[in-house]
Amino acid sequence: VRESPGVVAAVVALLCLLGESLAEDSRYIAAFRSLRRAEALAKRARHNRGEDQAAAALEGLRAAALQRWHFVMINDVERGVQYERAIRSTVSSLLAGHHGNSTCSSTAARGVVALDIGTGTGLLALMCARMPGVRAVHACEMNDVLASIAKEVVASQGGRAADGRPLCEVVTIHTSVSTELRLPQKVDLIFCEIFDAGLLGEHVLPTLFHASEALLRPGGRIVPARARLF
Repeated sequence: VRESPGVVAAVVALLCLLGESLAEDSRYIAAFRSLRRAEALAKRARHNRGEDQAAAALEGLRAAALQRWHFVMINDVERGVQYERAIRSTVSSLLAGHHGNSTCSSTAARGVVALDIGTGTGLLALMCARMPGVRAVHACEMNDVLASIAKEVVASQGGRAADGRPLCEVVTIHTSVSTELRLPQKVDLIFCEIFDAGLLGEHVLPTLFHASEALLRPGGRIVPARARLF
């Protein structure tokens, strides 16, 4: 049955609107599917205007789902080294029970459970997972494309944690914003790299306030613990 031009135009427009709405909610994979359907329908029906509309929306979606600054940040070696150093130092402090309370003592006995907020492709989570004394690392990412990549990165790792377990058994990726995250238990350590060039963008303060109240154990630590704004 041949679709009428009016019906095709309406369905293509609807699928494009749906894709844009899904993208605004960081559901990029579902958005790609919707826009691909719009493009295929327009192409099959030879609806040139609809095909151009879907193609333009797809191009914008590709740029939004994997923005260039992700690649710059991943390849910033010094930044990664400093984060690794801070996380390692904090893990050692928690294991040593430097706060002198029962929570720290139990952490030393069972191992550190950590949470990486805004994990991206999982770089910091994997760094933490390799450290001695780390029992589990939860990592959340609201961008479903990045979360999917992070899951593939973790699954592809051939290395092992300090206790001999495969890294994929230590790191769990959650496709979620941290404010909607549900964990089996509160964590001992939270670390994150969700800072923009002005420091306080990307909802940093409400994210960390919520995390410290809802996701962090009493006596737990956050990395970074402080910042200076020039």
